[in-house]
Amino acid sequence: MTTLPAQNSSYVFSIYLADPFKKSRQDLARLNQQVFNQRTLYNAYKKRTKNVEVDLEEYSKMKEDDPEFYREASSLQYGKAPKISEDKVDRMVKELKDREEKRKSFSRRRRFHEEKDIDSINDRNEHFNKKIERAFGKYTLEIKNNLERGTALPD
Repeated sequence: MTTLPAQNSSYVFSIYLADPFKKSRQDLARLNQQVFNQRTLYNAYKKRTKNVEVDLEEYSKMKEDDPEFYREASSLQYGKAPKISEDKVDRMVKELKDREEKRKSFSRRRRFHEEKDIDSINDRNEHFNKKIERAFGKYTLEIKNNLERGTALPD
């Protein structure tokens, strides 16, 4: 068991108390937090609504024109929507297309290549096959090519 040095040497003492893996644990904790907690959802909402222009005059005009602007569920006009201008619809469509393009730009690294031939039955066997290929691939290349062409077997 290691003993701590005297407290008068604060530098050495702090090294013993320092946790060398603290930063990596904090990073892992940050990654493992809930992705859709209230703060992140609110930040995403703020980011999306940052580019929205609000026309207060049009809003107040619509509120004056419709006496039941803020309807209750028992209202007879429940389900009716006010007339929305075409430019607002176009802006909404543009925003949705921009979000879709941004979503397409992100991609994660794929572990498996779709076009690669499968020559293993599980992960351990795949790893073993890679090692064998590294070691003996140059010697078995001609045999593999002959098998592919069908000329390796005698008639």
